Amino acid sequence: MFIIDDNTDDREIIQKAVADIDSRAKCYGYSNSLTALRRLYEVTPKPSIIFVDLRMPLIGHRNWLQLFQSDPLLKSIPVIGCGGNLPGSDLNGNPRGHAYELIPKPLPAIILKETLMDLWRTN
Repeated sequence: MFIIDDNTDDREIIQKAVADIDSRAKCYGYSNSLTALRRLYEVTPKPSIIFVDLRMPLIGHRNWLQLFQSDPLLKSIPVIGCGGNLPGSDLNGNPRGHAYELIPKPLPAIILKETLMDLWRTN
């Protein structure tokens, strides 16, 4: 799983939620959008899930969503987007539900775990 979030506390919350669901799962955290995007193209195997803060610097939420919709590599990976005050209309009509789920910040633990468990079951 890739966790792309510039907030250390949020990355730790997500890592803990993942560990609670599957202690063997590997999480790779990135605080820089461009570094994370580069690593997405470099790593093999690809992450099973991408968790991304859509309000990070360097790559805006519309750019992330466009990448997830149009890039053949990224279209196949389920995405959980998070952020505060993201307009819902930006997510309308996204194929395969990208971002798979939009979670508000601050991260509500129960919603985060439920979303992660749903994705774990289907992947």
